[in-house]
Amino acid sequence: MYPKANEKINKPKLTLKLTLMKKIITIIILLAMYNADAQITIPGDSLVYGPMFSPVYQNKVRVWVLTKDNTGSASNLTLSMTSNANTKKQLEGTIYNSDDRHLVYTGFETGDLDSETITREEDYNLRSYEFNIASGETYTAKLLENGKETGRIAVIQAEQDIINDFTFLAGGCGRIFDLSRCIDQWESKRITNGDPAMYDELMAKQDSDLMVWLGDAVYLLGEEHAHGGCPESFKSDWDNEEQAFKRYLWYRKYYDKLLQAMPQLAITDNHDTGSNEFDKTLPGLPATRKIFKDWWPNPEYKNTVEGEGLFSSYRYKDVEFFLTDNRSYRNNIKDQFGDEQLEWLEQALLNSTATFKIIVNGTPSFRELGGRIWGSSKRAPHLLQFIRENKINGVLSYSADLHQQRFMLREKDTDYPLIDVVSGNLNSDAPETDKRYANYKIDYSSEFDLLRGSLHAFLRTSVYGKAGNRRMLIEFVNGRDEVFFSKIIHQNTLTSSNSEAKELELNFRNKLIDESPKKHTIKAVHLKYGKDSAEKLNYAGKFSSTTSLRVVQDETLDFHNKSFTVTFKLKPKAFKNDAILLSNAKDSSGITFGISDEGKLNYKINDKMYFYQSDFSLSVEQWSEITWKYNNLRLQLQLFYNGNLIQTWEDVHSSEPSNEDITIGQNYEGLIESITIYSKFIN
Repeated sequence: MYPKANEKINKPKLTLKLTLMKKIITIIILLAMYNADAQITIPGDSLVYGPMFSPVYQNKVRVWVLTKDNTGSASNLTLSMTSNANTKKQLEGTIYNSDDRHLVYTGFETGDLDSETITREEDYNLRSYEFNIASGETYTAKLLENGKETGRIAVIQAEQDIINDFTFLAGGCGRIFDLSRCIDQWESKRITNGDPAMYDELMAKQDSDLMVWLGDAVYLLGEEHAHGGCPESFKSDWDNEEQAFKRYLWYRKYYDKLLQAMPQLAITDNHDTGSNEFDKTLPGLPATRKIFKDWWPNPEYKNTVEGEGLFSSYRYKDVEFFLTDNRSYRNNIKDQFGDEQLEWLEQALLNSTATFKIIVNGTPSFRELGGRIWGSSKRAPHLLQFIRENKINGVLSYSADLHQQRFMLREKDTDYPLIDVVSGNLNSDAPETDKRYANYKIDYSSEFDLLRGSLHAFLRTSVYGKAGNRRMLIEFVNGRDEVFFSKIIHQNTLTSSNSEAKELELNFRNKLIDESPKKHTIKAVHLKYGKDSAEKLNYAGKFSSTTSLRVVQDETLDFHNKSFTVTFKLKPKAFKNDAILLSNAKDSSGITFGISDEGKLNYKINDKMYFYQSDFSLSVEQWSEITWKYNNLRLQLQLFYNGNLIQTWEDVHSSEPSNEDITIGQNYEGLIESITIYSKFIN
């Protein structure tokens, strides 16, 4: 439409608007260019792996990436690292370590098993960038190609020092055969591995804060595996850095998504850095140790006066992982750590304030199984003695190596159960069959092995609860995402001193007194006092049908999913039906300790209505000491009378949690001198 003759045209205003729009567009373009420039330019023209986060440490984190060069794509690669609180601002990172590799492959590495001819050459760029971050914030790392997102993304929460509920995964022994190599042929015909799809299709989808590799994530192979099936010019994977780099490169494609899904921690066992049975004299160890460090961005790698090492510790919330190195200082199967590393481990355990202290070892730390198992080495007794003499609480061990799933206890010569959690079948020696998935045995009566099996699985460990009442749920999860064994460990199960696990010490000395460290609030109605077992006046509570005594509810007095020892010293005057000594039961939750009208002692789990009653009967007008002990690890309930074991029940499960006050002496007639509760099975 054209303007009329007398219509005023505002050309200057229109020109002004167009100019303003151009400026805005220019600013937007400049901002976009600024953001792109602020991203970190990565060498190479093709993305291979990453981004992978290290765990957060000292308000820092590292992002690991691998790219390929000279592919002809001419693409520009960048790394974006932002805080979710301000996604517009790119964080500045510095190169922590790098490795540029020109790899040369021959026929017996790429499928032509009889040819030494060079078949291909490739160039790779490994980078690890370190960033400063703020506690409590969430960060996102993205890999871009020509400024466009590629879907390669990793997210991390900087909550290392925030004590709350969290989950971590663990596992080891992930052997996979590369059938294009001559070196893998002989064993591949004799050993059946599994389906490594479990890494990316199952483990990567877990809601987990961390993955802890327990050794043998990568299998380096050599002549001892080839059995003469390779030409003389063939090199073992541990001969030099290039050979080890190739092997790590090939393996990583099977857990690429898992590495993006959560931060990673790793230790080496034998196969990550060398042959089946090697020690510190292996010529290629310095090379394979460097490759291990480059490919696993642990927050720290420690050394000793003797030389470089791969050990360190890392604390996440209230769990500290002690990452050991059983190869860099190894002399033989009986001498694996060296004096300096053992001293470091002992002092680190002693100084740790973590609730749970997990020794991550190549092999079990406490169970004596002979051979190359660390628990059978000459330094194992020294570590056990150090833990016992210094009363170090909360110690347990995670390991792999055995190509088995095991949950093992050492109890007879320790202050608390020393637990070896073994998960050594991520992909080794176990075909994916229905029969194999059933190949495990649970035996709570076994002296050492509560679980033993050979099937593909990983560990999922959840740590939860308020400070001072923390629990660890350990689940063995198979390749079908089924939990086939689980165990809950309360922090007081792993205490050296019984007094530290004391939750209630109720005495009657002219007044109600809780002499435990918890000092619980106690309310009493119509409570009178009488003589105790030593004839001291007013040193025992006198209960009748009108007496009401309650201990105000506290989560530490819950009997749910933990071991306990409860002792009553009492003198019944008469037996009444459904007399309650102690109870926190309500509806379908809680437990009850009681006495029948025949004087029989009973224990009731209200959630499942399970009822356990003694064959033995108390006598009236006679002082008795009654102790109920529950072992949550072995699912065992024991009853003691005056210090003597009189009855045992097996396969006793825990109650559902209860928020009720503890009721004492309801419908009970007689004297009670003391009641003591420990959240621990006391031997």
